[in-house]
Amino acid sequence: MRGTSEDVFGFVWDKIDGTDYKKIKLPHEVIKQEKASLEREFNSRRVRSVHYRKQPVRIIKLYQSGIIKQLAYCSDKGFPVECYKIPKCFQHYELLTQFFNQIGATKELLLSKYCPSYLGFDDMSDLDYNQYFFEIKKGKPLKKLLTDLSKTLLAQIPLFKYWAKELLYAFRDITYKSTYCLQKNLSLKNVYVSDIGIKVYLKKIKFGD
Repeated sequence: MRGTSEDVFGFVWDKIDGTDYKKIKLPHEVIKQEKASLEREFNSRRVRSVHYRKQPVRIIKLYQSGIIKQLAYCSDKGFPVECYKIPKCFQHYELLTQFFNQIGATKELLLSKYCPSYLGFDDMSDLDYNQYFFEIKKGKPLKKLLTDLSKTLLAQIPLFKYWAKELLYAFRDITYKSTYCLQKNLSLKNVYVSDIGIKVYLKKIKFGD
């Protein structure tokens, strides 16, 4: 999928489901038409600030660049979010560009159930960091499940078919609901499942320009 033109995407999906690819709406057209509904959805879900429930802050990951990812809670609604704290004096231009690509792509994919969504930012509360908030989608890596439970899962043919269908829909959303290209190809490392396997997510996707 990486670096492929929209016309090629349309041709591929024409061969998959039989739809005339010339009638398929391509990403820039879709985003233009759905801009108002995306903004309404974003504003309804937006996180403007977070708190930590008067308990020790749980750091999820410390990056060598100085970025901190930690667990936080929406100040208004109380649900958990991933909070990325980026130093206000940040010299890693390429990392920052890639991070804002993530924000742009996941905001466009706000109506897709297959990708964690960008939920907002706070650049006022912390003197040293800008804070960016993302939806948390829990799940287990499909690659690990296939490794650990391969013999058990081999008997679950309907489940494999269900996953294949859900992944096809997920790829469709990335193809037609986002104007950003993939920086890296997707693999099983990006696929997560939860709720006894009935929910499928794509995580840790790297979006380019």
